[in-house]
Amino acid sequence: MIIYHKEEKLLETLKYRTKIDWWLGLLLVGLAVVPVLLVLAIVLNWSEAVVPLAVSAGLILMLFAVFILPGLVRPIYILDERGLTIMYGFAFDVTIPYERIVSIEESRNALSSMSFSLDRIKVRYKDKKGRCGWTTISPKNKQEFMQVLQDRISGN
Repeated sequence: MIIYHKEEKLLETLKYRTKIDWWLGLLLVGLAVVPVLLVLAIVLNWSEAVVPLAVSAGLILMLFAVFILPGLVRPIYILDERGLTIMYGFAFDVTIPYERIVSIEESRNALSSMSFSLDRIKVRYKDKKGRCGWTTISPKNKQEFMQVLQDRISGN
């Protein structure tokens, strides 16, 4: 008995780091440095009048440490056998299978994204329940990324 096996083409795993616009990087550094300077000023010249300022600076530092810093440490986009995996921070990963991706297009939309650049790609997809959703990502080598992703969506 002869058994024929369909030869499957294994997809190479590709990782892309996020692109960071210089002005946004500067803004993020400022968000980290200003509260530190405020805390130092408060410690060196403590008075009751600066207590609200100290609390505000502490909250800004905490928000930066919890939400922004992890995204700067590990924003990676992975194209592998499973699909497009978007990794933000230490705990937030999402994988969109290629067959669920409806379209990809260039975007400069600043809304609803943890991308650190306005040079973005809008990815439209269907979730497990068939509802439409979208996200924006900003990989370095955007054109190469879009071409590889499009090839994988179309099965080439």
